[in-house]
Amino acid sequence: MRALGLTVTMALAAAGCATTQAPAVAVAPPRVAPPGPPPPTLEGAWNLAMVRGAPQGVRLAATLKIEADRAEGISDCGVFTARAPNVGMDLQFNGLVTNEQTCNASVRAVEKTFIDALSSTRMVQMRAGYLVLMDERGREQLYFARGG
Repeated sequence: MRALGLTVTMALAAAGCATTQAPAVAVAPPRVAPPGPPPPTLEGAWNLAMVRGAPQGVRLAATLKIEADRAEGISDCGVFTARAPNVGMDLQFNGLVTNEQTCNASVRAVEKTFIDALSSTRMVQMRAGYLVLMDERGREQLYFARGG
């Protein structure tokens, strides 16, 4: 009889375990970062702020306008146009064409450095509101401020 009672107790215990439900575990929804500001765009008007390697005291006034893979600009010594395909942080000025005008010889020398820097541009960064154009080795060549 005692064996029967032990068997019944074990059967009831097993039945109770089989029907016991585990408490539901709450699953937190995945965290989604709030949308940040849109990435900066290269498109628009830019004013030349600095030419790396230009002599001190000689200032070149120049603008750069980038729109849909095209670039154009005006400087103290002429105008220029180019194709400007931009993929991510890669930028090149292909088929650069200049139309030179008469200007001071010292400014002309800075203009040549400026045009050479445009031709050698391969990368771009946005830094503290400036558009920084760099060559294939990552050397900073030109700085532009957002224009109007």
